[in-house]
Amino acid sequence: MQDPLNTDGLANLEVMLHVVGSFGEQLPPTCQGTCQEVWPVFDTFLAKHGSDYESAEHVTRVLRHALNLFGPAVLPIAADVLRRMSTAFASSGLSCYLWIASKVHTRFGNEEDPLLRNAVKDVYERSTQKLFVMLREKSAAMLPDGDSFLFLSSHRAQG
Repeated sequence: MQDPLNTDGLANLEVMLHVVGSFGEQLPPTCQGTCQEVWPVFDTFLAKHGSDYESAEHVTRVLRHALNLFGPAVLPIAADVLRRMSTAFASSGLSCYLWIASKVHTRFGNEEDPLLRNAVKDVYERSTQKLFVMLREKSAAMLPDGDSFLFLSSHRAQG
């Protein structure tokens, strides 16, 4: 059966990025702009399919490996990634989006970029609002990934 969201392709990309790991301190010059070139594809995919659990899980795992691989080269799109993670979590409630937001914040949270700071603020505000709505409906223990929500919330509060 054909996978309409091509999660097999995402799984393959995830494995490839995991195997590659990183290039060390500096990416080759030909790879420096790859994040900015590829991010619109992931952004559009998440805008269309971000509420699908399997797709969200695969994409966020790819993003985690890409963050490790590309390191500082992610900074130019970090605010955009945070904005998408924020809107995706607010609309879906899937914890994988908070997980990636916390990874981006951990990596770039000390940067002075006002766009990045505003994106971090947006993630915090939207995710807090969404969590309050979710907790009104169910206890944290009854939420899928309830432990993850509590951990990620405390991580953000400390960071």
